[in-house]
Amino acid sequence: MSGGESGWRRGDVLEAVRSAPSVGLAVLGGQVQFLLPDGTCELYWLDYDPSGRHRTEPFPTYAKRSCGETIAAFQRVLAMGLVHEGVTSFKHLQRAEAQGVLLEDCLLFIVYFATAEEAGEANTGDRRPNQGRTR
Repeated sequence: MSGGESGWRRGDVLEAVRSAPSVGLAVLGGQVQFLLPDGTCELYWLDYDPSGRHRTEPFPTYAKRSCGETIAAFQRVLAMGLVHEGVTSFKHLQRAEAQGVLLEDCLLFIVYFATAEEAGEANTGDRRPNQGRTR
């Protein structure tokens, strides 16, 4: 958990996303964070959000599609130099790296999930309803 948000390490995030439809959840997307004991640096511009639910789209169809689109976007983000991106963007990460912190070990991948009801709310423009209730 990071500030009330659910996140996974690099090796676990794909399994979490892939399993979402089987437990009745869609994926609204997420972003990359560096979680250090003394602060969090969020690379909010590196998101892996799927397109929104279509008005007539059945929830199970949307859940599967959102999962696939999130995985494709996530793979593109993983192809980037995330540690380099973080270090060039945050002085806090520059200092941590200079002190010998292995920033790769601090990477956290936030993912937002939604039930059918929450995904319906997401159609109104807020793609991440009830952030405090992420799973």
